Amino acid sequence: MLTCVRWYVAYPLSLRHIEEMMRERGIFVDHATVHRWAIKMVPVLAAVFRRRQHPVGKRWRMDETYIKVAGQWKYLYRVVDRAGDTVVIPAHEEQIAIANVLSDIDAELSELETLRDKTRNIKQAMMQELLTGKTRLIAKEGSHV
Repeated sequence: MLTCVRWYVAYPLSLRHIEEMMRERGIFVDHATVHRWAIKMVPVLAAVFRRRQHPVGKRWRMDETYIKVAGQWKYLYRVVDRAGDTVVIPAHEEQIAIANVLSDIDAELSELETLRDKTRNIKQAMMQELLTGKTRLIAKEGSHV
């Protein structure tokens, strides 16, 4: 079945073509079965292949050229790593959008950490009260619990 899924993903074949190719090899499988297997296995295979991708090395080269786009001369940049693979550099607007999203996530994480600390202190106080019968809140300096 993995062969069928691989063919389905790697080549522009329909499920019925794969069914026919397998029938020629003496394996009788329905196209719907291949489709169900593809739905289950493609995310798993993608994760495995993503883990095997090599990161961009420390050395890279940049190629710059001047081309005409829509009647205006523009610079075109291409970055290539040591292995000769092209490195995709997002446009400036996209970089700003990514930075904004990451800063929003960072702010949310900070709020969640504060909430976690408050919850931990409340839980600790409740356990103290259950065990000893005395109420005592231990708070960090500057926090208002």
